[in-house]
Amino acid sequence: MGLAPPGAPGSWQRDGKNYQFWNKTNNHGGFSINNVRPGTYSLYGWVPGLLGDYKFHKDVVITPGSHTELGFLVFEPPRNGPTVWEIGVPDRSAAEFFVPEPEPTYINKFDYSKDWYFAQVTREVKDPKSGAIKFQATNWRINFDLQEVDSSGNYTFRMALAAAFD
Repeated sequence: MGLAPPGAPGSWQRDGKNYQFWNKTNNHGGFSINNVRPGTYSLYGWVPGLLGDYKFHKDVVITPGSHTELGFLVFEPPRNGPTVWEIGVPDRSAAEFFVPEPEPTYINKFDYSKDWYFAQVTREVKDPKSGAIKFQATNWRINFDLQEVDSSGNYTFRMALAAAFD
């Protein structure tokens, strides 16, 4: 949970100019955020493993020496039914993704899992005939079968991307 400048849910991720104050919840969901500079903030939160962002419904005003109780907060992540398939974990990290080995002089000694690489970037490929270096696009295809499909129902495709910009 964190206090950051007021904005839309998730806007705290793009703010690099203002103060933010964060702390983890305990096993029961309780939390406190200490030593916050006076000001007006939004309270944001997220849960590792769940899509979506939490934002408290009103601003939190911090004054010198104040103690603010917000009561019982409930986060209801957006859901439109069961998850059929996913790559990775929505935890704001890329820890479980495959990281390809670099040039041999920069060999990585860690054993990363052999999973989908989080950054789908172009790669250098040497043309066998001319020897020229070309950049080849990454081309991934996801195929999966649904055992049962309700043709009268609605389905939601939700995608989260690792990105440096919106």
